[in-house]
Amino acid sequence: MVGKKSIMAVVIVAIAVTAIASAIYILNLQGGPSQTGGQEVKSVTITDGTGRNVTINLPVKKIISLNSGITELLYALQCGDRIIARDQNSNFPRAVLDKPIVASSSYDPNVELILQMSPDLVLADDMLFYNQEALGKIENAGIAVIMENTSNVTRVKTVIANLGRILECEDKANEIIDFIEQYEKLVQERIKGVPESGKSQVYIEWWAPWQSFAIGSAGNKIIYDAGGINIAGEINNPAPIL
Repeated sequence: MVGKKSIMAVVIVAIAVTAIASAIYILNLQGGPSQTGGQEVKSVTITDGTGRNVTINLPVKKIISLNSGITELLYALQCGDRIIARDQNSNFPRAVLDKPIVASSSYDPNVELILQMSPDLVLADDMLFYNQEALGKIENAGIAVIMENTSNVTRVKTVIANLGRILECEDKANEIIDFIEQYEKLVQERIKGVPESGKSQVYIEWWAPWQSFAIGSAGNKIIYDAGGINIAGEINNPAPIL
């Protein structure tokens, strides 16, 4: 019985993770961003993952992506051709490998190269927020900067919706969001009514050996949403070493 419960937990977690990963491959479906031919200057204002209100002038034709998760979302939205440069961790899909590298990570961008390329938009994760010098230089050059955390499962649909508005491909963004929600509902239906005694304990390892996810982390929410019990869930440290 314990073996069956463990197998079920693994399957449920796999479904939850696959729901997000599969959305990336939806880029092969029909459709794409609509083109606007007017000369009128348009803009859109969004609130990014750090709580900053950012105004972006449209259309956005040149993007530098400093986060692999954001890069994958751009390709899912069929806007990968707008990427002019990337960070070294952005290596999927293979098409992005042809783009030049301008950062080892969001925290450590090559500001000089970025300014030379004159992007319309820089997309990064929230590590750039901790390098205020680099962030300030990019923004002072008149380049819009949006910082997001695609590992935050409670935020990812908002990120997709915001990118849809910014890139003027809202239909594709809504298609991906609907796809994700379809699998979220499927998982919830399958785990509904499972008693606490029927839930399996789960361990997820992060970057370092024995480093896991605890309360308040993205990994903890994934386990919880999939109907499991995180063995590190009660530790008051988002990334404890067990």
